[in-house]
Amino acid sequence: MSTLETNKTVVRRYIQEVINQRQLDLIDTFFVPAMREKVRGFLTKGENPFPDGHEEILDIIAEGNTVMVRWLFKATHQGTFMGVPATGKPVEVEGYGIYYLENAQITWDTICFDWLEALEQIGARVTSAD
Repeated sequence: MSTLETNKTVVRRYIQEVINQRQLDLIDTFFVPAMREKVRGFLTKGENPFPDGHEEILDIIAEGNTVMVRWLFKATHQGTFMGVPATGKPVEVEGYGIYYLENAQITWDTICFDWLEALEQIGARVTSAD
């Protein structure tokens, strides 16, 4: 398997097994030591407003040591999100992740969600600060 395919497989497995199936013990497999506690803390904080979040991979591409994934995030608003108390409403927004890898482990990631769309879906009113 080429390095590009290996890197895509690592990221795909991270999303499917750690994010979607909550197999947190696999964090050590997919991340370099310097990233493990950061990722573990992010995924286990009790303040997660979308604890049932699921990422459906729509596109995945790789070049060099970088993998980019476009996904559809689906969840239920179950905790305070950007000042809005839990509504129990479903949320479905697109997002992107850029992952940097070395030796088949993730060394850094950057994630982007459409948070404005999520706020609108839970019924929040976004107003100007004027």
